[in-house]
Amino acid sequence: MLYFQFLNNYFGYNFDISLHPYPQPYQENGTNIGLYRLIHIYEFCMDNIIISKNVAKYHIISVLYMVGLYHEKRVISDKYEFPIISKFDDVKRHQDAIYIFDIDDTIFYYESLRRTWWEEIIKYNQEHGMNDLNAKYMALRKWERSIYYQLEVDIVGIDSSRLNDLITFIMKTDGVFHFITARGSNHSILTYNHVSKFVKHDIEGKITFADGKNKGHILRNLLTSNKYEHRNYNALVFIDDIQKNLIDVKNEFPEAECYEITSL
Repeated sequence: MLYFQFLNNYFGYNFDISLHPYPQPYQENGTNIGLYRLIHIYEFCMDNIIISKNVAKYHIISVLYMVGLYHEKRVISDKYEFPIISKFDDVKRHQDAIYIFDIDDTIFYYESLRRTWWEEIIKYNQEHGMNDLNAKYMALRKWERSIYYQLEVDIVGIDSSRLNDLITFIMKTDGVFHFITARGSNHSILTYNHVSKFVKHDIEGKITFADGKNKGHILRNLLTSNKYEHRNYNALVFIDDIQKNLIDVKNEFPEAECYEITSL
């Protein structure tokens, strides 16, 4: 509990903490935050690494959210029904439309780091004396090291040929494509590098880093930014592998066509 007291003093927030083996949501200005984020902020600060508070706050939560270790309980919507697709040919084509794509497990995935990898590493850590919380935290640190240093030949594109065909169609019909990822902007260089392996179009300025925040709100901010605010479009299409993101976008944009993609 000492580190939570430290966090309260450092960030000026009143965190009501109860230890739990899974990352429980807490409220911070309407945004859910989790136990893992707090622990990582603490370790950053105690290691005397000089970073801004915002970077500390969103660094780990974005990664955990992206890989599915941090999320609210999977929401099965009784309000919406999303088409489940496995290839981009199944996405309806509209002229003069805006297409928004997720990245991880939508554009590509890391072969060595599928969801079974997380289960195996966590189980291994637990069998070697770690409690549940530490086992997941150390798995996360291993994941971060892996995506930077071990996986250049381990990235697998998801239906890349048809994805590029779809983007070509979008560009030829006066449409727009953009990516919104749950990753934090601290992963921007690596992310652009990896996306460019599979998207054979100019992607400069076309990736927005949600830092684990609500993608519906992020998309609203994007479409009202100077880049798109005067843009009229015939359709808004959103493609993601996590249903909560689809629900968040649909709540914000009832007219959006949302697709749940699976690479499994």
